[in-house]
Amino acid sequence: MEYYRAVMNDDDRWLLSIDETVRDPSGAVIPAPTTFVRGERVRDPAPVRLRIRASGPAVDFDETSFGPIVISRRFGDVVESVASADVQRIPAVLDAPGEWEILNVTARLECIDRDRSMIVWYPEGSTRPGPPGVGKMRVNKLVIDADAARGHHLLRPAGWEVALVVSAVVKEAVERAGLTGVEFWPAS
Repeated sequence: MEYYRAVMNDDDRWLLSIDETVRDPSGAVIPAPTTFVRGERVRDPAPVRLRIRASGPAVDFDETSFGPIVISRRFGDVVESVASADVQRIPAVLDAPGEWEILNVTARLECIDRDRSMIVWYPEGSTRPGPPGVGKMRVNKLVIDADAARGHHLLRPAGWEVALVVSAVVKEAVERAGLTGVEFWPAS
């Protein structure tokens, strides 16, 4: 199976951000936006309020600061039809036509091919690269180990959760549906 990194394209488009503190139905604070890139299901989330940070044409896929992904309902329907076990769709409120959601990818896998990927390691608290395997990774070229990702069509790679990885099946479904705002970089 081939895999791709899904990224926001550079077309003329709007830019969105999370407008307020995210809460669950009881009112408890959910530590967003990083909650939505951990690869974990969020328990009973309340609708997330969004705002338009920069005006432009609406698109079906938008990455907000720190990685949460805003999608149109149509994008969610397409992705869920292929990868329902790997996603959680969280309602969003946006002062714009259409129905919007946060796409929470719930599959977090140890699937980065460390031999074929280009990874730079940064020790905690340092802005300078350090020895391999120490600190946080920055991936300059992502290659997914297809055996480790087998059975998943949408995932966050463990250690570099800001990346959204999709299978060829998801890529083709999104392209067939004519969904906007996303492009796919090879990761196989």
